[in-house]
Amino acid sequence: MSKFLLVLAAFAFAGLGASAQQFDTTMNWPLCGRLYLTNPSATSCPANRTGSGSYNDFPISDPFGPRKRTSLGGACDFHRGLDIPAPVGTKVFAVAAGRLEKVEIDYDLINGVNRYDGISVVVKHFRPGRSTCGAYGQYFSRYHHLNTSMWNTTTGCNNFTDCGSVTISKGQQVGTVGISWSGFAHLHFEMRDAPTYDNCSGQWAGDAVNPLRLLPYTLPSPVSSTVSISNLSGLSAGSTNPVVQVDLTTNRFDFDFVKVTLRKGASDPSGPRQIIGTNQVPSIATAGSYNQNPNFYGIEVWNRQWSHRNNGAYPWSSFACGAANACPYCSSHGSSYDADLHLDQSCGDSANVCCFNGVRFDVAEFSNTTTTYGTGVRFTGLTKNVSDTVGCIEAEVKAANGGVIGTTQWGNC
Repeated sequence: MSKFLLVLAAFAFAGLGASAQQFDTTMNWPLCGRLYLTNPSATSCPANRTGSGSYNDFPISDPFGPRKRTSLGGACDFHRGLDIPAPVGTKVFAVAAGRLEKVEIDYDLINGVNRYDGISVVVKHFRPGRSTCGAYGQYFSRYHHLNTSMWNTTTGCNNFTDCGSVTISKGQQVGTVGISWSGFAHLHFEMRDAPTYDNCSGQWAGDAVNPLRLLPYTLPSPVSSTVSISNLSGLSAGSTNPVVQVDLTTNRFDFDFVKVTLRKGASDPSGPRQIIGTNQVPSIATAGSYNQNPNFYGIEVWNRQWSHRNNGAYPWSSFACGAANACPYCSSHGSSYDADLHLDQSCGDSANVCCFNGVRFDVAEFSNTTTTYGTGVRFTGLTKNVSDTVGCIEAEVKAANGGVIGTTQWGNC
């Protein structure tokens, strides 16, 4: 059930560019394996701590994906990075070589009020062996809630030239940990990867990918994962709206994808084990690719599909009803760009549970003392023919790198 696969699941990640060749494969963690605990005066991350899962920054206080956001009373919140608690002033290091792309200041220097993001540093990385974006694309590492930056702390800067044409080495210090509006000292760390259809971009919320598939992440030993099926309804003939919930508990924190497959029972004379009802393939080939009410939930895939963009090639207006990349939920769009509009939607019966696109996602609260990740993913938007009876349900849960976390079945399979 916890078997680790080295091969990526192409159906889940097609178009994301998740192959290891497209990223530095020997990154260091942004706190360099919590180097401050053993060598607080170090000004760079030692080479022996790069590419090694032994030097990680655990514990984390929030993983990538939907969460109950503590600073908002546990409200549904789609989290696009890792939160890594550490004391104010802890040194933060670049995870890979690149160039300084942006320093953002969300800080009231006059009144001394630290707003939500504090200081942020953004580093651009080209694909291995490349010195430009070109046809190959690019990706970014982002360091948020900083107390200080090594550059442009007062004014900020908006591009490579504006930032002084600074090149950055792997493991070079980029700033120090701060305390943001959330009220506790931590680093919010993101990785953003430009999509193939906008390959020299990569600065949009929808480009965020799970850092745990790029940073050196050693799985716990032993891996312990439990997958089960619950809250079933509408499976019999006479119903067109089956409901299935997949429950996951695991001690690995790189969960990304869950899929359910509805089948006729193994002894059904009309077609043993025939797939019935909703059966979609993830699609992120273009900015206008969507899966509406699918039989899967993929954290990276949904972020790419539903967070949208707002640049010259793909303006917010292009996702409006009737436009080139019309969103199926365009009627809820306002006039101003809002990356969180869809994925931060809560359920009508609970502000602490996320509900969107036919999926109810109820994740357990997480903190820096959490040892297991738990969630219930309920599919409420599935359909089937009124004459069909669901006799078998298969569920598969995967990690961000495509490895299988667990599988289970219900019924006569």
